[in-house]
Amino acid sequence: MTRPRWLVTIDGRSGSGKTQLAGALHDRHADAQIVHLDDLYRDWDGLSAGLVRARHIAEQWSRHNASTYLPTHWPGTAARGRVTVTPDRPLIVEGVGATWVGRSLAHAALWLEAERETRRRRALERDGETFVPYWLAWELQEDAWFAAHPPRPDALVPVPDDPIRG
Repeated sequence: MTRPRWLVTIDGRSGSGKTQLAGALHDRHADAQIVHLDDLYRDWDGLSAGLVRARHIAEQWSRHNASTYLPTHWPGTAARGRVTVTPDRPLIVEGVGATWVGRSLAHAALWLEAERETRRRRALERDGETFVPYWLAWELQEDAWFAAHPPRPDALVPVPDDPIRG
């Protein structure tokens, strides 16, 4: 990534490691900004609407326009202020549906693949009891979204059951 401006999307189902990979990419490119799609889904039924909001942000960035959004305040997390996405810096979009958000705009699209039980365990460890009652409903939204909008990534990244031991 030697361009001053680039867009990378990191997609995959819940618990596949998208946020971790985005963080690692950011560690190597500290000037990049990250849009976490979890910040744009307004509730547990808001996958599609959040992706439409994210697509607008990506389109504005691609047209060299700034945009702002107010991150969703999920239970158990601190409220945060408005976020500005500036057009002069690289952009990482990570979350369920990110390849759709970046279609025709992204310089690279990644898909993280992990077994269902691995993803479920990781998601519940990450989000705790808050996510337990919503896991199946969210999974059904993912199924419907990806059936209607199959991801077409540039790279498939298999995620081992235990990334530390791989």
